Amino acid sequence: MLGIIKYRFKFLACIALGTLLLNGCATLEESLNTIKAAFISDADNSNNLIANYTKNCELNDASSCYNLARMYYNGVGTEANLQTAMNLFEKSCDLKYGEACYYLGTIFYDGTTVQRDLTRAKTLFQLSCNANNGKGCYQLGEMYYNDKKADLNLSTAASLFYNGCLFEDSRSCARLGEMYYKGEGIKRDLAKAHQFFQAGCQFNNFSACQSLAKIIADKNKSKANKTASNNESILQKCNKNNKDACLTLATKYYYGTEVKKNLALAQALLQKGCDLNHGPSCSMLGVLYINGEGFKHNLTIARNLLQKGCDLNVGIACDNLGELTYSSKTRIDENDLLIAKNSFQKGCDLNIANSCFWLGHMYHFGSGVDKNLEARDNYLQKGCDLNSKLACRFLGVIYWNGGNTSKQNLERSKDLMEKGCDLGEGAACGYLSAIYTDLDKANGRIIDDVQILQRNKKFLTKACDLDDGFSCLALADLHGVERNYSLAKDAYEKGCKLGEKDACNELQKLGVQIQKITDHEEEKRQQKLKEQKQKAYKLEADLDAIRKLVIDISAPKGI
Repeated sequence: MLGIIKYRFKFLACIALGTLLLNGCATLEESLNTIKAAFISDADNSNNLIANYTKNCELNDASSCYNLARMYYNGVGTEANLQTAMNLFEKSCDLKYGEACYYLGTIFYDGTTVQRDLTRAKTLFQLSCNANNGKGCYQLGEMYYNDKKADLNLSTAASLFYNGCLFEDSRSCARLGEMYYKGEGIKRDLAKAHQFFQAGCQFNNFSACQSLAKIIADKNKSKANKTASNNESILQKCNKNNKDACLTLATKYYYGTEVKKNLALAQALLQKGCDLNHGPSCSMLGVLYINGEGFKHNLTIARNLLQKGCDLNVGIACDNLGELTYSSKTRIDENDLLIAKNSFQKGCDLNIANSCFWLGHMYHFGSGVDKNLEARDNYLQKGCDLNSKLACRFLGVIYWNGGNTSKQNLERSKDLMEKGCDLGEGAACGYLSAIYTDLDKANGRIIDDVQILQRNKKFLTKACDLDDGFSCLALADLHGVERNYSLAKDAYEKGCKLGEKDACNELQKLGVQIQKITDHEEEKRQQKLKEQKQKAYKLEADLDAIRKLVIDISAPKGI
């Protein structure tokens, strides 16, 4: 009713002021149209488009002039008007809109709706190309390419196709690739042909894709012949007791590189290399026996091979032997711990980072050696310096635990954890969120809660991305605090998949919570929809009342 009273006063005010009835009605009609506009959509926007494009074109907006020209040229939303279209294309082109120059050029080139004028078309294509329109470069290039009276024309065409390809015109890339492939006007170059065919194919040019496939097939055939000859040469060297050649060929057969994968042949070649006292061959063969790849799993043979490799000063062989004898699953007797210690010692001396980490681990727990914290720290530090992420994290935890009352230890812990995190150790990234908080307290820094939350999210997100399950759990809890349940759900799911049981439990609880929230939101949405419908009905009733009022006032009296 408030709407009716408002318009009644507006209408009566016009009469009271002595205005004409028609003016009063026009004011009311404007108000009615404004209300109707909220409910009635205009199905045909052509008139609005033409009006907007016309207005913007008058303000020298080149794209609006071009779009308006297309509408007049094709008779979209208005009667076709060739002259108006041509004038608008011309204006847009003068404003350096490359697409307009190109479109106008094709009109003069085709000569369907105007008299054909190749000189005018060539000028317009050049203007289009100068405005970075690839289609204009291509079309001008084709004009020069088809006029093969002089080599200069082919050279010019190649330059235009190059520019067109730079501006992502697929036909230009394909044509230039073809010219390089055939050596037309430019020196034959298969590498460049491959490059431009590939670019054209990426821009969805089918012809370029076909040509690219042919070049790759020819290249692979040539490469296969060359590879076969090369492998035969390597085998001859191995047969002449060239140890490196045996390992090279064995590696190819193991991975199936350039040859068909053949584990038995790889084993035979590695065995020959090892018999020739080639440490790397012994080491690789030992790992194959550990994994049981291609032949029966045999830890005894593996240990002997790794021991030989280690004795020949191959650090990775020492490291693998150390892990094999240190593991409780493969340990035979207490003597194995001594073998592990000596193997890790030699591996670390040969700068194998993982060996330094495990040696520090042994001194920390007193496994096969007497506990020695100074030795532990030295070996872990060397491992970290050699980029062992586990050594950085382990030593970082040591300094963190010992640094609750020492600023120096916390700082060192932070540095170690940061390096471990940078090396891809997820747990180190997760620990950083807590270490920074401890540093703030130790230094008396007061940090805003929001800043702490954002900092923790940064570290925990990286840790979770690096597959640290506990960090995923902690990250999900933070998202829950922010009521971002979608991100919380994702983090809980990942933590659960990584074996974090608490994450699985929280995921189940969150599912129940989200369902309750969803039900509540749906209830609110339905209520809002109901209220909107009621307002719409009321507004329609108000409109009917206003129309009736207008009719009553406007009707002649005394009839």
